[in-house]
Amino acid sequence: MSKDLQAVWQEINDDIREEEVYRLGMATVADVRSDDKGLATKAIQDFHSLVKSSIRTLYAGWPSITKYNLRSQLLKQGHIESANVDKAIDVALCLWPGIDCTATEHDKWKRWPDHDTAYDFVMTRRFDDPADGEVDDSIARFPPKFRAARLHDISGIHIEQTYYLDQHLRFNEDTRTLMLFMDFQWLHDMLERTSAEYPAKSSVVATKPTAPQPPAAASTAQVCTCTQQWRPVADPKVDRTTALAALYEETLRSVDVLFPAWDSQTMDFVAAYQENGKPVPWFNLQDLGAQKQQSLRKFRYWRARFNELIIEFESPPKDLKRIWKDRRNPMAYWTFWLGLVIAASTLTFGLTSAVLAGLQLGRTPIPP
Repeated sequence: MSKDLQAVWQEINDDIREEEVYRLGMATVADVRSDDKGLATKAIQDFHSLVKSSIRTLYAGWPSITKYNLRSQLLKQGHIESANVDKAIDVALCLWPGIDCTATEHDKWKRWPDHDTAYDFVMTRRFDDPADGEVDDSIARFPPKFRAARLHDISGIHIEQTYYLDQHLRFNEDTRTLMLFMDFQWLHDMLERTSAEYPAKSSVVATKPTAPQPPAAASTAQVCTCTQQWRPVADPKVDRTTALAALYEETLRSVDVLFPAWDSQTMDFVAAYQENGKPVPWFNLQDLGAQKQQSLRKFRYWRARFNELIIEFESPPKDLKRIWKDRRNPMAYWTFWLGLVIAASTLTFGLTSAVLAGLQLGRTPIPP
């Protein structure tokens, strides 16, 4: 792509930022196949306008609008090509409410069926929204010191970033990776906008959490003096209109659990990533709350994935390096290593005694 077209893409992406729906590059979806810069630029801008119209119409019709109705409304606005309209709808879903709709022939389940409502496709299919009374209460609370740093050190789980909200907290046991949604500013923006859109029905209330305490003096990480951002808090038991606000707020709280701003070990963990050249844009103390304890019962959409992580976290470490770092139970930890030292000492003493006995036997003269 030429520099001129790259500049156009940048301008479009900047415009999308102003609309607060900016997390997907249009270059991957516009499908412009022309050497004429003017024609290509016009096609890109037209598609950009179509995406924005799709988002506005989807947002206005949430939660009951179907894909068929959304397509019909866009076609009435003068967007002639149905294929481009369908592609724009997929991009709109990627941008708001933030799910992965980049479907291929191998994953057609990502596509929005024509007669499914937006709520059914987004909330029911992607976020496993449980009905009242079906929430799993087998694990009622988070175990002590359950955080990303411990998941990495003890369970060998590596953190990866995702731009799609429906992939948040998805754990891959084969690759030992945990996906985390990284765009906190987008979550704050959409939470405030969605909460303000439905004030009559929304149970979202404004709160201002207290500022986090700085890490311990012994920590090698830099002390952050950021102030906390204002964050609405949503009731998880909401109707379909306000479900997205509850989802956004719950996602922010889920990151609070894994990256507590008051924890010095978390600060060291983030500092180590940055020193090794691994950016951690998902971690920003300015976005995190200061709650030292959260109940697992207060999570609705992410509880099932948290349960999976807790089971993995409480499993015994699989190698000596992980065992050395696992100090969740100090008595068991020191008992294990003391027993290991005693066993090694006993083995060493036994081998030494056997060798010395053999040498002594070899030096003893044989009687005639």
